[in-house]
Amino acid sequence: MVLLHPEYALTGNEDPQSIFDRYKERAERGLERGTFEGVYEAYTGMQTVLWLAGRQGKEAPEGARELLEQAEAQVWTTK
Repeated sequence: MVLLHPEYALTGNEDPQSIFDRYKERAERGLERGTFEGVYEAYTGMQTVLWLAGRQGKEAPEGARELLEQAEAQVWTTK
């Protein structure tokens, strides 16, 4: 199951790199805050970017997988 970020009303045609560029700072700040909301925001944002890249047969933007892995490591232990 993929959890997509609710901010994006996606058609599937959006450019994954442009969404990653817009979202990267928010994801990093969310992970730094360490709150559930911040980590969840980072997790769903990076899931969205990877989903779009896969759907379009493109490579994931550099750094997207790493941010997702960081969020996955924190999402289940954050309160």
